[in-house]
Amino acid sequence: MLFYSHKNLRAGLFCFSLLSSGVRIFTKIPKFCIGSCPIVNHIFTKANIFYYRATVLDKKSLKCHNVYNKFLPFQDSSSSNLLTEVQQKHKLYFHYQIWTLLFLILSIVLSEYFKILEILSPFFISMIILGMTVIVIFNYFRDQSLKTTVIFYNLDGEIKQTYQKLFDAFQELKSCSRAWLVNAAEDTFESHEIKIKSDVSVVQRSLATINTKGFRQLSTNIFVPSIKTSKYHLYFLPDKIFVFDGSQVETISYSDIILIADNTEFIEKYDVPLDAFVINHTWQYANKSGKADKRFKFNRKIPITYYSKLTFKILSKDITIILHFSRAYMGLEFSNMLKEMASFSPCSPPDQWEQEIG
Repeated sequence: MLFYSHKNLRAGLFCFSLLSSGVRIFTKIPKFCIGSCPIVNHIFTKANIFYYRATVLDKKSLKCHNVYNKFLPFQDSSSSNLLTEVQQKHKLYFHYQIWTLLFLILSIVLSEYFKILEILSPFFISMIILGMTVIVIFNYFRDQSLKTTVIFYNLDGEIKQTYQKLFDAFQELKSCSRAWLVNAAEDTFESHEIKIKSDVSVVQRSLATINTKGFRQLSTNIFVPSIKTSKYHLYFLPDKIFVFDGSQVETISYSDIILIADNTEFIEKYDVPLDAFVINHTWQYANKSGKADKRFKFNRKIPITYYSKLTFKILSKDITIILHFSRAYMGLEFSNMLKEMASFSPCSPPDQWEQEIG
């Protein structure tokens, strides 16, 4: 499966088509748009170096009758400008959600006080519902255009090949039926807890989401390997790795992350995934020798599974993320491809473009 996806991108009612020196902007409905046209970013590679460009929008360009089928040129940009844009847009609120909540509250109030419905005419009630629906739809498309970050990628050469291998390796992780974030590890030997041998760990965990959708308000022409946990969200874009921590957004380079791929034994108290290896069993209540504790009448057998263990270490942030995958012997190829991506040169400042490209 190739990592390239769409040729044209969207943000609200705005559509974008990449050209050699800029973008063509048009709308689904001719000369009709809602909200402001977002900045369009273009990231391309030359001689294993990333370069950044972005459109320049003025007030005249933002008017709907000027946007339809309009060409906007690129100017030099940088990775810091892109990060700033994502950070600013991440802090914006979704207004359509507020209007939807108000719409629901109004509906509940009208249904609770049924006498009001008898006083108001059906036509007036229909106008209220229609008006609120239009407001919600308007704010939805407005929010989409304001909060969406638009990025066109154009990779070539060794970077394209390596990122394709990274994407293929991530697809193997994605094929696992289940993934978890490990929150804490502890050995338990209390009488009403699972008692096991010291070489098997008992951990607290939560489900993790593995997909290729990218972050919510990203419109791009590639599939983005994404790992979402209850604490951190990691998005592996070709040039940088975006790290979302609640309201905070940062980027790290591939050279700033270390992935250790290993396997681990895990006492699976819940349903065993279909692709998991069961290597042994233990008892819910076991004595020090590992045999069943006969003091407990209801003492069930619990499988010990063999899972993949991936440890991500973000050096600059002093962050360690431990993930378990239901299938063993996974992640080694993904770890190797992360190292390969780290070997490419970082993007240069715009004033060095002509010298390096030439």
